[in-house]
Amino acid sequence: MSKSASQSVDVSPLAYRKIVYHSAKYLSSTVVGVLVGTKSQSNKPNTTVTDIIPLVHHWHTLSPMTEAGMALVEAHLGKTGGTLLGLYEVPERLDQKIPSPTTTALAETLEKKTGTAPLVLHMNGAKLLEVDGAIHATVSGQSVQAQVARPEALSLALSQELDQGAWKFLYDWDDHLENTQLDWLTNPDFA
Repeated sequence: MSKSASQSVDVSPLAYRKIVYHSAKYLSSTVVGVLVGTKSQSNKPNTTVTDIIPLVHHWHTLSPMTEAGMALVEAHLGKTGGTLLGLYEVPERLDQKIPSPTTTALAETLEKKTGTAPLVLHMNGAKLLEVDGAIHATVSGQSVQAQVARPEALSLALSQELDQGAWKFLYDWDDHLENTQLDWLTNPDFA
């Protein structure tokens, strides 16, 4: 697929970190989450992913639990003024090159609800710490350019933070179902 010259995606270091932490916490699971940020409507459309909300690591099949989690995310963003841009997925299998049927179905559901094709970040788990080359971004199945600012510095910081266990304090919807005291919608330790 060719890269769309008309759209680009900037992923904030915070959003990227949280994706890596979500994956690190559940190494043997596919993890899926929601992308939050802004879209510019200028001559050259640009999307900025400023944050993420980790959604699932158990319920990564389209299920009532996944749909309930998405409904809570949408309600939360409605209250806080956040914009739901799309989804991310880090597959458990390193050889998985395309989004899972579940993530694809969630993206289709989002498109039907919003009338706008969502951004999907399919992450290469083997390259997460390298940052460069870890993101395959698509909108409506078409590749778009995605980048993270200062990838070398972020890569070094991530290695240190993972060694220190920073990922232990990131929670998703599945974690919340097991312990309702966990704030998975804001993850205040990572503000």
